Amino acid sequence: MNKFITAFGCAAVLLAASGYSEDFEFGPQDSVHIEKVIKAATAAESAWPGYRVFDIPFLSIHAGKSAAVIGYSKALPGFDPIRIMNRRVLISSSNIPNIGFMFGRKYKLFNISMTAVQYADDTPEGNSVLMGIHEHFHDFQASWSEPPGDVSYAVENATDVALATIEQELLARALESPDAAVITQFVAIRQYRYSQFPVSDAERSHERSEGTAKFIENSGRRRAFGRRNGDNELLSGLRKPLTAESMGRWRNYYTGAAMCYLLDISHIDKWRSAVESGQGPYDLLLKRFGTGTSHKEKPLASVFGSVAYEKAFENADAMLTALRARKDAALHRFAAESGIRIQLKDAMAAPAGQTTFSAASEFHIDQETLLFDPVVTFHFNATGWECDVQNQMILFGRNIEFVVPSTAALTLDGTAWFPLHGAIEFKKLVLKSAYASVTVLHGRLEFDGTTLMISRP
Repeated sequence: MNKFITAFGCAAVLLAASGYSEDFEFGPQDSVHIEKVIKAATAAESAWPGYRVFDIPFLSIHAGKSAAVIGYSKALPGFDPIRIMNRRVLISSSNIPNIGFMFGRKYKLFNISMTAVQYADDTPEGNSVLMGIHEHFHDFQASWSEPPGDVSYAVENATDVALATIEQELLARALESPDAAVITQFVAIRQYRYSQFPVSDAERSHERSEGTAKFIENSGRRRAFGRRNGDNELLSGLRKPLTAESMGRWRNYYTGAAMCYLLDISHIDKWRSAVESGQGPYDLLLKRFGTGTSHKEKPLASVFGSVAYEKAFENADAMLTALRARKDAALHRFAAESGIRIQLKDAMAAPAGQTTFSAASEFHIDQETLLFDPVVTFHFNATGWECDVQNQMILFGRNIEFVVPSTAALTLDGTAWFPLHGAIEFKKLVLKSAYASVTVLHGRLEFDGTTLMISRP
């Protein structure tokens, strides 16, 4: 409570001195929020030498109420400087941008690239404080000698999911009470699982990318909200029942972060440099704790004969059966949607591509294609492409495919155009409907009466 009063009191005095009226919206919640961002940033930077949270300005937006910029030394229109935790912070209650999403990497404010986060009164505090620190770490990863890739796989086997469940429990136990024997068992189970299922490339890629970012995020959480809060966040994530969606990606945030902590606990030298050079956290644990093929039988026998495995398998089998039914139903609904089907052909292969999305459900159709059912928000931009979609089903792979009403407005080179059979080249295409917006430069359009295929050379 004393920290809360001190932070707010300091902000209030500085605001009054700078000429702000008493009804200015930068109140207690905002001041404490910025204090926690700064604390979390300090811990995140300590957790990974070389990472700097404020090497570009950090924009924190309290939706409709206030905005604050940390790490910018010059003036900004409509912003005034105060100091929080001995750091210069620019604040405004009048010049509040709306970034349209929970975060933006290299968001442009006054043509200045910033890490941006946006939160509301009901946003979980950990998300609003830590999201920008997590996301900006991905920008830092691009500077590694071997930047992480992005690989996915379709989850189809109950044994795969059951063994992954056991893996996560072993990681949780190793964090709660570090034990080399538990880590060795985890490594043995994963070795066997990787020999049986095509999951290795996807998991190692995600653990190296999202797992290390979660490790950085959680290091900040421990500092800003207390060590117990950070530990509980990681342990609850590891013990959360697996779904096909979490198996394909989200679980790797937690397994990767847990392994980063175990690498520290095990005093594995220079592991961060090894990760930056292309190895994953699991690769490094394997080198230390791997026992070789001839020594894997004992830990595996104890797992396959356990009640925990039988229960995990039963749950996984039921989950996958339900998943297949849901996926079939979603594909049927997507195929039956009325309107004009838009296909952005080979868009994901375009250079300088960036995608952000939030989806209610997602289904793996094959190893590289997802069906979002629906997206809440979807944004894609690349050289010559820009696409925004809300509340609509999207087939997302090398192509981006969705349906718009036949009344959607389409212009080619500034002239309204009604879809006709055939093909036409254009300099600029703009498509707009109530929930979709597409802009494509210098491309080709083909229409077969049902699908409008848009491509670029």
